[in-house]
Amino acid sequence: MDESVQYLVSWSRTNKMLINHTKTKEMIMGKAKSDHIPALFIEGKEIECVMEVKLLGVHISDDLRWESHVNAL
Repeated sequence: MDESVQYLVSWSRTNKMLINHTKTKEMIMGKAKSDHIPALFIEGKEIECVMEVKLLGVHISDDLRWESHVNAL
């Protein structure tokens, strides 16, 4: 995964975009969840791992169910 993160950082720099570490979240979805996944760091700052996020008005949960979105409405 480190290679993917490095690509993201490189791409954002090339395209003159800044990564806002306070707004950037990590979500591990589906059955891949595990306690053995190390913390994600971008430019030396830890990215918060969340179980649910609101994106463009839609509540998305790590189990990909509609329950959290319906409850929020």
